[in-house]
Amino acid sequence: MFGTKIFCKNETNRPDDGMVLELWAKGVLWDKLIGVHYMPLSEVKYSNAAGSGQWLQMDHELETRNGQTVGTRGPTGHNLLADVRFELPFVQILVAGS
Repeated sequence: MFGTKIFCKNETNRPDDGMVLELWAKGVLWDKLIGVHYMPLSEVKYSNAAGSGQWLQMDHELETRNGQTVGTRGPTGHNLLADVRFELPFVQILVAGS
């Protein structure tokens, strides 16, 4: 069981795009790709609070159409628990009389 937390900060102006999550096993001589998962950005929620995450099925290969990644195929039997979210910018709310 893996217990690694990965924090990634990226900005995008393409909400119609997606991201590829890769799961790797670190080896002594070389690393091994365990699987990939494609997540459309339209499925990512906005939240500043950590959630319980969701289990994602890892697949063998990316599926592309016209040069664009549209999904993955070929289940590997591995799953990844991921809490993926867009964090809202910090805005300090001023309360009258404070």
